Amino acid sequence: MRVATLIEHSAELIRIIFNSSQPVDRILSTYFRSKKQYGSKERKFSVNTIYLVLRNYLLFEFIGKNIQNEIQVDKSDEQIKILIAITLTSNFPNFTKSYSPDELIINIEKTETSESILQSILGENLAKFKQTISTTFEELNKKVKEIDFYNFGSVDYQLIQNRYSFPAFFLEKIINSFRNRSELMNFLENSIEQAPLVLRVNTLKTTTEHIEKNFNEQNIPLQKSIVIPNCFYSSNRIQLSEIPAYKNGEIEVQEEGSQLISLILSPKANEEILDACAGAGGKTIHIGDLQKNQGLIIANDIEFKRLKEIPKRAQRAGLTSVITYISNSKKNNFKEILKLTKEHLFHRVLIDAPCTGSGTIRRDPLKKFRINEKILKKINLNQIKILENYSKFVRINGFLVYSTCSLIPDENEFIVEQFLENNPNFIPVNILEDIDISINTNFLRIHQNQVNIDFRNTISDGFFMAKMMRID
Repeated sequence: MRVATLIEHSAELIRIIFNSSQPVDRILSTYFRSKKQYGSKERKFSVNTIYLVLRNYLLFEFIGKNIQNEIQVDKSDEQIKILIAITLTSNFPNFTKSYSPDELIINIEKTETSESILQSILGENLAKFKQTISTTFEELNKKVKEIDFYNFGSVDYQLIQNRYSFPAFFLEKIINSFRNRSELMNFLENSIEQAPLVLRVNTLKTTTEHIEKNFNEQNIPLQKSIVIPNCFYSSNRIQLSEIPAYKNGEIEVQEEGSQLISLILSPKANEEILDACAGAGGKTIHIGDLQKNQGLIIANDIEFKRLKEIPKRAQRAGLTSVITYISNSKKNNFKEILKLTKEHLFHRVLIDAPCTGSGTIRRDPLKKFRINEKILKKINLNQIKILENYSKFVRINGFLVYSTCSLIPDENEFIVEQFLENNPNFIPVNILEDIDISINTNFLRIHQNQVNIDFRNTISDGFFMAKMMRID
Protein backbone atom coordinates (compact mmCIF):
# COMPACT_ATOMS: atom_id res chain seq x y z
CA MET A 1 0.00 0.00 0.00
CA ARG A 2 1.35 3.40 -0.98
CA VAL A 3 2.01 6.10 1.63
CA ALA A 4 -0.39 8.54 -0.07
CA THR A 5 -3.18 5.97 0.31
CA LEU A 6 -2.20 5.36 3.95
CA ILE A 7 -2.48 9.09 4.60
CA GLU A 8 -6.04 9.07 3.23
CA HIS A 9 -7.01 6.04 5.33
CA SER A 10 -5.36 7.50 8.46
CA ALA A 11 -7.26 10.75 7.95
CA GLU A 12 -10.52 8.84 7.78
CA LEU A 13 -9.61 7.00 10.98
CA ILE A 14 -8.98 10.31 12.76
CA ARG A 15 -12.45 11.44 11.73
CA ILE A 16 -13.95 8.18 13.05
CA ILE A 17 -12.06 8.51 16.33
CA PHE A 18 -13.35 12.03 16.98
CA ASN A 19 -16.92 10.89 16.34
CA SER A 20 -16.67 7.96 18.74
CA SER A 21 -16.73 7.72 22.52
CA GLN A 22 -14.55 4.60 22.54
CA PRO A 23 -10.87 4.66 23.58
CA VAL A 24 -8.48 5.30 20.71
CA ASP A 25 -6.58 2.02 21.07
CA ARG A 26 -9.80 0.00 20.88
CA ILE A 27 -10.92 1.76 17.70
CA LEU A 28 -7.55 1.20 16.06
CA SER A 29 -7.39 -2.45 17.12
CA THR A 30 -10.87 -3.16 15.72
CA TYR A 31 -10.08 -1.33 12.48
CA PHE A 32 -6.81 -3.12 11.74
CA ARG A 33 -8.25 -6.55 12.57
CA SER A 34 -10.79 -5.96 9.79
CA LYS A 35 -8.21 -4.68 7.26
CA LYS A 36 -6.09 -7.66 6.28
CA GLN A 37 -4.29 -5.63 3.58
CA TYR A 38 -2.37 -3.75 6.30
CA GLY A 39 1.04 -5.22 7.03
CA SER A 40 3.02 -4.44 10.18
CA LYS A 41 4.86 -1.54 8.49
CA GLU A 42 1.63 0.04 7.26
CA ARG A 43 0.03 -0.34 10.70
CA LYS A 44 3.07 1.24 12.34
CA PHE A 45 2.94 4.24 10.00
CA SER A 46 -0.80 4.77 10.53
CA VAL A 47 -0.82 4.27 14.30
CA ASN A 48 2.20 6.52 14.93
CA THR A 49 0.87 9.21 12.60
CA ILE A 50 -2.64 9.13 14.07
CA TYR A 51 -1.35 9.42 17.66
CA LEU A 52 0.95 12.29 16.68
CA VAL A 53 -2.00 14.16 15.18
CA LEU A 54 -4.26 13.45 18.17
CA ARG A 55 -1.64 14.63 20.68
CA ASN A 56 -1.07 17.83 18.69
CA TYR A 57 -4.55 18.27 17.28
CA LEU A 58 -5.12 21.90 18.29
CA LEU A 59 -1.63 22.94 17.15
CA PHE A 60 -2.14 21.38 13.73
CA GLU A 61 -5.62 22.90 13.54
CA PHE A 62 -4.19 26.36 14.28
CA ILE A 63 -1.44 25.95 11.68
CA GLY A 64 -3.96 24.54 9.20
CA LYS A 65 -6.11 27.68 9.40
CA ASN A 66 -3.06 29.82 8.62
CA ILE A 67 -2.25 27.60 5.64
CA GLN A 68 -5.77 27.91 4.23
CA ASN A 69 -5.44 31.69 4.48
CA GLU A 70 -2.33 31.51 2.29
CA ILE A 71 -3.02 28.71 -0.21
CA GLN A 72 -5.81 26.39 -1.29
CA VAL A 73 -5.08 22.78 -0.45
CA ASP A 74 -7.68 20.44 -1.91
CA LYS A 75 -7.58 17.95 0.96
CA SER A 76 -9.73 17.19 4.00
CA ASP A 77 -8.89 18.89 7.30
CA GLU A 78 -7.66 15.54 8.67
CA GLN A 79 -5.36 14.98 5.66
CA ILE A 80 -3.95 18.49 6.03
CA LYS A 81 -3.17 17.79 9.70
CA ILE A 82 -1.25 14.65 8.71
CA LEU A 83 0.72 16.59 6.08
CA ILE A 84 1.49 19.24 8.72
CA ALA A 85 2.66 16.46 11.08
CA ILE A 86 5.04 15.04 8.47
CA THR A 87 6.35 18.49 7.51
CA LEU A 88 6.83 19.71 11.08
CA THR A 89 8.63 16.58 12.28
CA SER A 90 10.87 16.61 9.18
CA ASN A 91 11.89 20.25 9.54
CA PHE A 92 11.98 20.48 13.36
CA PRO A 93 13.68 17.26 14.58
CA ASN A 94 13.34 18.33 18.23
CA PHE A 95 9.59 18.75 17.93
CA THR A 96 8.98 15.19 19.15
CA LYS A 97 11.06 12.22 20.24
CA SER A 98 8.45 9.63 19.25
CA TYR A 99 7.98 10.13 15.50
CA SER A 100 10.38 9.88 12.55
CA PRO A 101 8.49 10.25 9.24
CA ASP A 102 11.39 9.33 6.95
CA GLU A 103 12.05 6.13 8.89
CA LEU A 104 8.39 5.13 8.71
CA ILE A 105 8.02 6.03 5.04
CA ILE A 106 11.17 4.30 3.78
CA ASN A 107 10.01 1.08 5.48
CA ILE A 108 7.02 1.10 3.13
CA GLU A 109 8.39 2.70 -0.04
CA LYS A 110 12.15 2.25 -0.28
CA THR A 111 12.74 5.09 -2.74
CA GLU A 112 10.52 7.68 -1.04
CA THR A 113 11.17 10.28 1.66
CA SER A 114 8.91 12.67 3.52
CA GLU A 115 9.98 15.40 1.07
CA SER A 116 9.08 13.36 -2.02
CA ILE A 117 5.73 12.29 -0.55
CA LEU A 118 4.84 15.90 0.28
CA GLN A 119 5.95 17.01 -3.19
CA SER A 120 3.76 14.40 -4.89
CA ILE A 121 0.70 15.45 -2.88
CA LEU A 122 1.14 19.23 -2.69
CA GLY A 123 3.05 19.98 -5.91
CA GLU A 124 3.74 23.68 -6.45
CA ASN A 125 2.09 24.51 -3.10
CA LEU A 126 4.80 22.70 -1.11
CA ALA A 127 7.17 25.65 -0.63
CA LYS A 128 4.42 27.95 0.67
CA PHE A 129 2.99 25.11 2.78
CA LYS A 130 6.35 24.56 4.49
CA GLN A 131 7.01 28.26 4.92
CA THR A 132 3.65 28.88 6.60
CA ILE A 133 4.21 25.97 8.98
CA SER A 134 7.70 27.15 9.95
CA THR A 135 6.64 30.77 10.44
CA THR A 136 3.58 29.87 12.53
CA PHE A 137 5.42 27.32 14.68
CA GLU A 138 8.39 29.59 15.35
CA GLU A 139 6.11 32.49 16.28
CA LEU A 140 4.21 30.29 18.76
CA ASN A 141 7.47 29.13 20.35
CA LYS A 142 8.69 32.72 20.66
CA LYS A 143 5.50 33.80 22.42
CA VAL A 144 5.57 30.82 24.80
CA LYS A 145 9.06 31.84 25.95
CA GLU A 146 7.63 35.24 26.95
CA ILE A 147 4.99 33.79 29.31
CA ASP A 148 5.17 35.39 32.76
CA PHE A 149 4.90 32.30 34.91
CA TYR A 150 4.88 34.26 38.16
CA ASN A 151 1.63 36.00 37.29
CA PHE A 152 -0.96 33.28 36.64
CA GLY A 153 -3.57 35.92 35.94
CA SER A 154 -1.60 36.92 32.86
CA VAL A 155 -0.96 33.43 31.49
CA ASP A 156 -2.24 33.28 27.91
CA TYR A 157 -4.18 30.01 28.02
CA GLN A 158 -5.17 30.32 24.38
CA LEU A 159 -1.51 30.53 23.37
CA ILE A 160 -0.66 27.38 25.34
CA GLN A 161 -3.71 25.67 23.84
CA ASN A 162 -2.53 26.51 20.33
CA ARG A 163 1.07 25.42 20.90
CA TYR A 164 0.67 22.37 23.14
CA SER A 165 -2.89 21.30 22.24
CA PHE A 166 -3.78 21.58 25.91
CA PRO A 167 -7.36 22.89 26.29
CA ALA A 168 -7.57 26.15 28.24
CA PHE A 169 -10.34 24.82 30.53
CA PHE A 170 -8.17 21.86 31.53
CA LEU A 171 -5.01 23.92 32.12
CA GLU A 172 -6.85 26.47 34.26
CA LYS A 173 -7.95 23.59 36.52
CA ILE A 174 -4.38 22.42 37.20
CA ILE A 175 -2.22 25.56 36.80
CA ASN A 176 -1.73 26.03 40.54
CA SER A 177 0.03 22.66 40.84
CA PHE A 178 3.12 24.00 39.05
CA ARG A 179 5.83 25.41 41.29
CA ASN A 180 7.94 27.03 38.57
CA ARG A 181 8.19 27.61 34.85
CA SER A 182 10.41 24.57 34.33
CA GLU A 183 7.76 22.23 35.77
CA LEU A 184 5.08 23.72 33.55
CA MET A 185 7.20 23.45 30.40
CA ASN A 186 8.29 19.89 31.19
CA PHE A 187 4.68 18.92 31.76
CA LEU A 188 3.40 20.48 28.53
CA GLU A 189 6.22 19.09 26.40
CA ASN A 190 5.87 15.60 27.88
CA SER A 191 2.09 15.68 27.50
CA ILE A 192 2.46 15.41 23.71
CA GLU A 193 5.03 12.61 23.79
CA GLN A 194 4.40 8.88 23.70
CA ALA A 195 4.15 7.25 27.13
CA PRO A 196 6.64 4.44 27.78
CA LEU A 197 5.83 0.80 28.37
CA VAL A 198 6.05 0.19 32.13
CA LEU A 199 6.58 -3.22 33.70
CA ARG A 200 6.25 -4.49 37.26
CA VAL A 201 8.34 -7.42 38.48
CA ASN A 202 6.28 -10.13 40.17
CA THR A 203 8.43 -10.90 43.21
CA LEU A 204 6.42 -14.05 43.92
CA LYS A 205 8.06 -15.63 40.90
CA THR A 206 11.33 -13.83 40.22
CA THR A 207 13.66 -10.97 41.10
CA THR A 208 14.46 -7.60 39.60
CA GLU A 209 18.03 -8.76 38.92
CA HIS A 210 16.83 -11.83 37.03
CA ILE A 211 14.47 -9.82 34.81
CA GLU A 212 17.15 -7.25 34.08
CA LYS A 213 19.62 -9.98 33.10
CA ASN A 214 16.98 -11.83 31.09
CA PHE A 215 16.06 -8.77 29.00
CA ASN A 216 19.72 -7.83 28.51
CA GLU A 217 20.37 -11.28 27.08
CA GLN A 218 17.56 -10.66 24.60
CA ASN A 219 19.02 -7.25 23.71
CA ILE A 220 15.92 -5.49 25.03
CA PRO A 221 16.97 -2.32 26.88
CA LEU A 222 15.13 -1.58 30.10
CA GLN A 223 15.49 1.32 32.51
CA LYS A 224 14.73 1.26 36.23
CA SER A 225 12.15 3.53 37.78
CA ILE A 226 13.69 6.37 39.77
CA VAL A 227 10.70 6.38 42.14
CA ILE A 228 9.78 2.83 43.14
CA PRO A 229 11.44 -0.61 43.28
CA ASN A 230 10.68 -3.60 41.05
CA CYS A 231 9.65 -1.36 38.18
CA PHE A 232 11.16 -1.09 34.69
CA TYR A 233 10.22 0.88 31.61
CA SER A 234 11.08 0.99 27.94
CA SER A 235 10.54 3.71 25.36
CA ASN A 236 10.70 1.04 22.64
CA ARG A 237 7.81 -1.13 21.58
CA ILE A 238 8.19 -4.70 22.87
CA GLN A 239 6.25 -7.72 21.61
CA LEU A 240 5.44 -8.98 25.11
CA SER A 241 3.47 -11.93 23.76
CA GLU A 242 6.82 -13.36 22.63
CA ILE A 243 8.60 -12.79 25.95
CA PRO A 244 8.66 -15.90 28.23
CA ALA A 245 8.84 -13.77 31.39
CA TYR A 246 5.54 -12.14 30.47
CA LYS A 247 3.82 -15.39 29.48
CA ASN A 248 4.98 -17.01 32.74
CA GLY A 249 3.66 -14.19 34.94
CA GLU A 250 7.08 -12.95 36.04
CA ILE A 251 6.28 -9.44 34.81
CA GLU A 252 3.08 -7.44 34.48
CA VAL A 253 2.31 -4.33 32.47
CA GLN A 254 1.44 -1.70 35.07
CA GLU A 255 1.89 2.05 35.14
CA GLU A 256 4.42 3.47 37.61
CA GLY A 257 1.82 5.59 39.43
CA SER A 258 -0.57 2.65 39.57
CA GLN A 259 2.14 0.60 41.29
CA LEU A 260 2.72 3.45 43.73
CA ILE A 261 -0.94 3.28 44.82
CA SER A 262 -0.56 -0.30 46.06
CA LEU A 263 2.67 0.64 47.86
CA ILE A 264 0.86 3.51 49.60
CA LEU A 265 -1.92 1.09 50.61
CA SER A 266 0.88 -1.06 52.08
CA PRO A 267 -0.99 -4.35 52.58
CA LYS A 268 0.43 -6.77 55.14
CA ALA A 269 0.48 -10.55 55.13
CA ASN A 270 -2.73 -12.20 56.43
CA GLU A 271 -4.77 -8.99 56.15
CA GLU A 272 -8.17 -8.82 54.43
CA ILE A 273 -8.16 -6.22 51.67
CA LEU A 274 -10.95 -4.77 49.55
CA ASP A 275 -10.07 -3.43 46.10
CA ALA A 276 -13.42 -1.68 45.72
CA CYS A 277 -13.13 -0.57 42.07
CA ALA A 278 -10.83 -3.32 40.84
CA GLY A 279 -11.42 -3.01 37.09
CA ALA A 280 -9.11 -5.40 35.25
CA GLY A 281 -7.20 -6.13 38.46
CA GLY A 282 -3.76 -4.57 38.00
CA LYS A 283 -3.64 -3.30 41.57
CA THR A 284 -5.36 -6.44 42.88
CA ILE A 285 -2.54 -8.59 41.52
CA HIS A 286 0.10 -6.20 42.88
CA ILE A 287 -1.50 -6.27 46.34
CA GLY A 288 -1.31 -10.06 46.27
CA ASP A 289 2.37 -9.84 45.39
CA LEU A 290 3.02 -7.42 48.28
CA GLN A 291 1.21 -9.79 50.68
CA LYS A 292 3.30 -12.71 49.37
CA ASN A 293 0.00 -14.48 48.61
CA GLN A 294 -0.84 -14.54 52.32
CA GLY A 295 -4.19 -12.96 53.06
CA LEU A 296 -7.53 -12.31 51.35
CA ILE A 297 -8.21 -9.83 48.56
CA ILE A 298 -11.73 -9.10 47.35
CA ALA A 299 -11.61 -7.64 43.86
CA ASN A 300 -14.92 -5.84 43.49
CA ASP A 301 -16.50 -3.99 40.58
CA ILE A 302 -19.95 -3.29 39.18
CA GLU A 303 -19.24 -4.80 35.75
CA PHE A 304 -18.42 -8.44 35.05
CA LYS A 305 -16.55 -7.62 31.83
CA ARG A 306 -13.99 -5.67 33.87
CA LEU A 307 -13.45 -8.47 36.38
CA LYS A 308 -13.55 -11.51 34.11
CA GLU A 309 -9.80 -11.56 33.37
CA ILE A 310 -8.73 -11.34 37.04
CA PRO A 311 -8.90 -15.08 37.83
CA LYS A 312 -6.68 -15.84 34.81
CA ARG A 313 -4.25 -13.04 35.73
CA ALA A 314 -4.13 -14.20 39.35
CA GLN A 315 -3.37 -17.77 38.29
CA ARG A 316 -0.65 -16.61 35.91
CA ALA A 317 0.88 -14.52 38.73
CA GLY A 318 0.81 -17.46 41.14
CA LEU A 319 -1.90 -16.02 43.40
CA THR A 320 -4.55 -18.01 45.26
CA SER A 321 -5.72 -15.23 47.61
CA VAL A 322 -8.01 -13.33 45.20
CA ILE A 323 -11.82 -13.54 45.05
CA THR A 324 -13.81 -11.50 42.52
CA TYR A 325 -17.17 -9.99 43.43
CA ILE A 326 -19.72 -8.11 41.34
CA SER A 327 -21.60 -5.50 43.36
CA ASN A 328 -24.93 -4.19 42.15
CA SER A 329 -26.40 -0.90 43.35
CA LYS A 330 -29.92 -1.88 42.20
CA LYS A 331 -29.84 -5.07 44.26
CA ASN A 332 -28.09 -3.19 47.08
CA ASN A 333 -25.76 -6.15 47.61
CA PHE A 334 -22.70 -4.13 48.64
CA LYS A 335 -22.78 -5.38 52.21
CA GLU A 336 -22.73 -9.00 51.05
CA ILE A 337 -19.00 -8.47 50.50
CA LEU A 338 -18.51 -8.20 54.26
CA LYS A 339 -19.65 -11.79 54.77
CA LEU A 340 -16.49 -12.89 53.01
CA THR A 341 -14.32 -11.50 55.83
CA LYS A 342 -13.71 -12.87 59.34
CA GLU A 343 -14.85 -9.77 61.25
CA HIS A 344 -17.13 -8.42 58.49
CA LEU A 345 -14.79 -5.47 57.93
CA PHE A 346 -11.51 -4.98 56.08
CA HIS A 347 -8.05 -4.06 57.34
CA ARG A 348 -7.55 -1.88 54.26
CA VAL A 349 -9.84 -0.60 51.52
CA LEU A 350 -8.60 0.79 48.23
CA ILE A 351 -10.95 2.98 46.22
CA ASP A 352 -9.42 3.68 42.83
CA ALA A 353 -12.39 5.77 41.78
CA PRO A 354 -13.77 6.21 38.26
CA CYS A 355 -12.54 9.58 36.96
CA THR A 356 -11.90 11.65 33.85
CA GLY A 357 -8.66 9.76 33.25
CA SER A 358 -7.01 13.11 32.62
CA GLY A 359 -3.69 11.73 33.87
CA THR A 360 -3.56 9.29 30.93
CA ILE A 361 -3.74 11.81 28.08
CA ARG A 362 -0.46 10.61 26.55
CA ARG A 363 -2.09 7.20 25.99
CA ASP A 364 -5.54 8.47 25.04
CA PRO A 365 -5.16 12.10 23.87
CA LEU A 366 -8.89 12.54 23.26
CA LYS A 367 -9.54 12.58 27.00
CA LYS A 368 -8.19 16.12 27.27
CA PHE A 369 -10.77 17.32 24.74
CA ARG A 370 -13.72 15.57 26.39
CA ILE A 371 -13.44 17.22 29.82
CA ASN A 372 -15.94 19.97 30.64
CA GLU A 373 -17.63 21.35 33.74
CA LYS A 374 -20.82 19.34 33.28
CA ILE A 375 -19.01 16.01 32.94
CA LEU A 376 -16.70 16.88 35.84
CA LYS A 377 -19.59 17.61 38.21
CA LYS A 378 -21.30 14.34 37.30
CA ILE A 379 -18.09 12.39 37.95
CA ASN A 380 -17.52 14.23 41.26
CA LEU A 381 -20.96 13.20 42.54
CA ASN A 382 -20.19 9.58 41.74
CA GLN A 383 -16.77 9.76 43.37
CA ILE A 384 -18.04 11.07 46.69
CA LYS A 385 -20.87 8.51 46.64
CA ILE A 386 -18.42 5.64 46.09
CA LEU A 387 -16.10 6.94 48.79
CA GLU A 388 -18.96 7.25 51.29
CA ASN A 389 -20.25 3.75 50.47
CA TYR A 390 -17.03 1.77 50.70
CA SER A 391 -15.46 3.70 53.59
CA LYS A 392 -18.00 1.93 55.79
CA PHE A 393 -16.18 -1.32 55.10
CA VAL A 394 -12.99 -0.23 56.91
CA ARG A 395 -12.49 -1.62 60.42
CA ILE A 396 -11.45 0.67 63.30
CA ASN A 397 -7.72 1.49 63.02
CA GLY A 398 -7.89 0.27 59.44
CA PHE A 399 -6.73 2.27 56.42
CA LEU A 400 -8.61 3.78 53.50
CA VAL A 401 -6.80 4.85 50.31
CA TYR A 402 -8.60 6.96 47.72
CA SER A 403 -6.95 7.29 44.32
CA THR A 404 -7.58 8.44 40.74
CA CYS A 405 -5.67 8.68 37.48
CA SER A 406 -6.69 12.32 37.26
CA LEU A 407 -4.72 15.56 37.39
CA ILE A 408 -7.72 17.71 38.37
CA PRO A 409 -8.13 18.83 42.03
CA ASP A 410 -11.94 18.66 41.73
CA GLU A 411 -11.59 14.87 41.56
CA ASN A 412 -8.78 14.59 44.08
CA GLU A 413 -8.03 17.02 46.91
CA PHE A 414 -11.55 18.51 46.87
CA ILE A 415 -13.22 15.07 47.14
CA VAL A 416 -11.00 14.02 50.06
CA GLU A 417 -11.57 17.34 51.82
CA GLN A 418 -15.34 16.96 51.47
CA PHE A 419 -15.22 13.37 52.71
CA LEU A 420 -13.17 14.20 55.82
CA GLU A 421 -15.52 17.08 56.68
CA ASN A 422 -18.52 14.74 56.53
CA ASN A 423 -16.84 11.79 58.25
CA PRO A 424 -15.07 12.77 61.49
CA ASN A 425 -14.49 9.06 62.22
CA PHE A 426 -11.73 9.20 59.58
CA ILE A 427 -8.53 11.17 59.96
CA PRO A 428 -5.76 11.94 57.47
CA VAL A 429 -2.54 10.03 58.07
CA ASN A 430 0.96 10.59 56.77
CA ILE A 431 0.99 9.23 53.23
CA LEU A 432 4.21 7.32 53.95
CA GLU A 433 2.99 5.85 57.25
CA ASP A 434 3.11 2.08 57.58
CA ILE A 435 5.07 1.61 54.31
CA ASP A 436 7.66 -1.17 54.28
CA ILE A 437 9.21 -0.48 50.87
CA SER A 438 11.60 2.37 50.08
CA ILE A 439 10.16 5.09 47.80
CA ASN A 440 12.11 8.00 46.35
CA THR A 441 9.94 10.94 47.42
CA ASN A 442 12.05 13.56 45.60
CA PHE A 443 9.89 13.16 42.51
CA LEU A 444 6.54 13.19 44.30
CA ARG A 445 4.42 16.13 45.41
CA ILE A 446 3.48 15.20 48.96
CA HIS A 447 1.14 17.15 51.22
CA GLN A 448 0.39 15.42 54.53
CA ASN A 449 -1.89 12.50 53.62
CA GLN A 450 -1.85 13.14 49.87
CA VAL A 451 0.55 12.57 46.99
CA ASN A 452 0.56 13.49 43.31
CA ILE A 453 2.75 12.03 40.60
CA ASP A 454 2.79 12.81 36.88
CA PHE A 455 4.96 13.17 33.79
CA ARG A 456 6.46 16.57 34.61
CA ASN A 457 9.46 14.80 36.20
CA THR A 458 8.79 11.05 36.04
CA ILE A 459 7.75 8.45 33.46
CA SER A 460 4.39 8.08 35.21
CA ASP A 461 0.95 9.01 34.04
CA GLY A 462 -0.87 11.42 36.34
CA PHE A 463 -2.12 9.89 39.59
CA PHE A 464 -3.45 11.13 42.92
CA MET A 465 -3.76 9.20 46.17
CA ALA A 466 -4.78 10.01 49.74
CA LYS A 467 -4.52 7.88 52.88
CA MET A 468 -6.90 7.95 55.83
CA MET A 469 -7.51 5.92 59.00
CA ARG A 470 -10.78 5.04 60.67
CA ILE A 471 -10.67 5.92 64.36
CA ASP A 472 -14.27 5.24 65.39
